[in-house]
Amino acid sequence: MKLVIVINNELKMDKGKIARVCMQLGFKARDIKRSLKDDIFWKLLMSKGIVLKSDNNYEDVLNYLKRFNIEHICFIDGGKTSVKALSNCGVIFFIKDGEYEFIESLKLL
Repeated sequence: MKLVIVINNELKMDKGKIARVCMQLGFKARDIKRSLKDDIFWKLLMSKGIVLKSDNNYEDVLNYLKRFNIEHICFIDGGKTSVKALSNCGVIFFIKDGEYEFIESLKLL
């Protein structure tokens, strides 16, 4: 099992803003529903995680998560910085080993 954060790179956020989005999403990871078995397995295997960026297919990522009922949480910005209010800046979710094919088109951040 792997924790995945996908950043919406279409918003052209600076590095500090991206770091804040990742931090906020990391805090919300505990709210993602998963089985006790998956939770223990993830913690025992050193809590694997990855941060990816989506340059032009962020909506495709969200649609995939919804279509396959993958529990996820989005970070919606309040608009107090350079990003416009209510922009979807990033999403966090867990995927199981062998379910990586849909994120292979994304690049490491």
